[in-house]
Amino acid sequence: MKSASLRRLAAAVAGACLCVAGGAAAAQSAQAAPPASTGESAFAADLARARAEVDRREYAQALARYESLLAQRPDDSDLLIEVARVLGFADRNRESAAMYRRVLAVAPQRRADVRRSLAWQTLWAGDAADAEPLFLESAAHDADAADAWRGVAESRRQREDRIGALDAYREALRIDPDDRRSRLGLARALNDAGRHREAVLMYREAKVASLDDGTRFDYARALRWSGFDDLADDELATIEHRDAQWLRRFRTSRERSRWWSAELDASTDRDDLDTRALRAATGWHFADGRALETALRRVHFDDPNGRVDGLRWQTQASARLGSLGSRWGVAWPSVSIAFNDYDGWKPSTGAARVRWLPVDAVRVDAELVRETVETPKAIDQRVHVDVASLGVDFRPALAWTLAGSLAHFRFDDGNERDRVYGRVERTIVSAPRVRAGIEALAFRSSDPTGPAVAWRGYWNPKEYREARLFVSVSRDWREWQVAARAGIGTAREVDGWDTRTSGNPHLLELVVAYDLSPTLQLRAQLGGSGSGVGLAGGGSGYWRRYAGVALTGWF
Repeated sequence: MKSASLRRLAAAVAGACLCVAGGAAAAQSAQAAPPASTGESAFAADLARARAEVDRREYAQALARYESLLAQRPDDSDLLIEVARVLGFADRNRESAAMYRRVLAVAPQRRADVRRSLAWQTLWAGDAADAEPLFLESAAHDADAADAWRGVAESRRQREDRIGALDAYREALRIDPDDRRSRLGLARALNDAGRHREAVLMYREAKVASLDDGTRFDYARALRWSGFDDLADDELATIEHRDAQWLRRFRTSRERSRWWSAELDASTDRDDLDTRALRAATGWHFADGRALETALRRVHFDDPNGRVDGLRWQTQASARLGSLGSRWGVAWPSVSIAFNDYDGWKPSTGAARVRWLPVDAVRVDAELVRETVETPKAIDQRVHVDVASLGVDFRPALAWTLAGSLAHFRFDDGNERDRVYGRVERTIVSAPRVRAGIEALAFRSSDPTGPAVAWRGYWNPKEYREARLFVSVSRDWREWQVAARAGIGTAREVDGWDTRTSGNPHLLELVVAYDLSPTLQLRAQLGGSGSGVGLAGGGSGYWRRYAGVALTGWF
C-alpha cells in the first residue's frame, strides 16, 4: 500500500488543484451565466468549503460535507469522481474504489477516466486479484502504460506471483527506462525471488542512499542474504526503523564481533555406540568477510568393543573472495587443521572447503577432508579416510531446488567408495517456509567387509541405496527460530557376502534457537534417523538418536 506521506503530498497537490479548478469554473460561470438560484448558490458554497477543507487536509470534515452534496446530486459523475479522490487522499481505499465503481454504474462512458484510479485504489484496499485486470486494461488503452504495468507488477507481487511481478516490472522499464519507481519495484521483486545480488545492483542503480528507510531496509536485507553481513550492518546503522535496528543488533552485528560457544552433544545407535562430546570454541570476525576460529573438543564413546576418550584441537580460517559485482560471483573458502589424541593415537586431520555462488540461482560446494571414524574398533585399527566431494544446488524456478553431489572416499587400507546423492525440493508455503521433496543416495565399496576383508570398525557394505520422501518446516519469530524435518525412506543393502537386506531409514529432526539477548543465543536440537550417510554405522534396521544444546555469545 502507498505510504501515508506520499498520499498526504498527493492530497495537498490534488486539493489545491481542485480548489483552483473550482475557482476558475466558478469565475467562468459568473461571467457566462445568469445569476444562480438560491439552491445552486448554496450548493456551490458548500462545494467550495469542502475543497478548502481538502486543501487543509481536513479530510473527515470535507467528506462529511461531500456526503451532503452527494445526497443532493447522487448521479453527478464529476462529483462522484471528486469524492472518490478525496477518499483516496484519506487512505480510505476500499471506499474510494467503491465510489469509482459507482461512477461506472451511473456513467459507464467515463470508464476511461477512472479505470486507472479504480485499479490503484482496489490494489491499496488489498484486492490485488481484482486490481490486476483493471491495470492490464489500462495498459492496453490509456496513456502512461508504464504506470499501468507497474500496477500489474505490484498486484502480482501482492499475490506472491513473483515471476509474474518480475516480468511486469521489466515491461514497465522497457516502456520507460527512467521510471525509478518501477526500478525500485523490480529490485524488491528480485529480492523476494531470491536473486539477492541482482537486487543489490538494481538498488544501487536507483541511488539507494537517497531513498526512504523502508526501501533502504530491503536493500540491507538483500546485502545480508547475498552473504555481505558487514555491508548490511553499515546500511542498517543509518536506518532508524525499529525492525532495521533489531536486525542489526540481533543478526548482522554478530557477524562482525568476536564470539564464543559451548556445546554438549550426545548420541546412541542400534550398535550400542554411545557418544558424549563437549566442545568449546571462540572466534574472530575481520574486515571483508575474513574469520578465524579455534575449538577444543572432548569426546567419549563406547560400545561392546571398548571405550575411547578423545581430545581434538582444531583451528579454522575462512575468507570471502569477490564482490557483489564480480562477473565470476562470490566464493567463501576455508581451511582447517586439527590435532587429535585418542588414548595415545595422535592423528592429524583437516579440511579445505569452498562455497561458490557464481550467480544467485547456483551454489557449488567442494571439499577435501581427512577424518577419523569414531568407534572403539576403528580407533584401535587406526582407521582414517580421505574424502573429496563436489556438490551443486540449482534453482531453475523460484519454488524449485535441484541438488546433487559426488563423493569419493579412500580409506587407509586402500578401500575406495564412490557415492552419488540427489535431491528435488519444492517450496509449498513461503511463511512459514514449508518444503517437500525426495532425496536419494547410492554408493559402492571396492573392498567390502566379507570373507576376504575383516571388519575394521566402520560400516562397509558392498552396495547401498536409499530414497526418502521428506517435508521440512522453518520459521523465525524474532528471537525464536524453529526448523523441523521429517521423512520416510526405503533402503537396499548388499554386503560382502552378497546377502541382500532392506530397511526403512526414516528421519525426524527438530532445531530450536532462542536469542536471550543481542549477544547471547541458546540452541537445542534432537532427532533420529536410519540414514546410511555416516561411516560409524548403517544398514538394515540401523537407527541413531541424538540430542544437543549450545550456548553462543558475541562480544
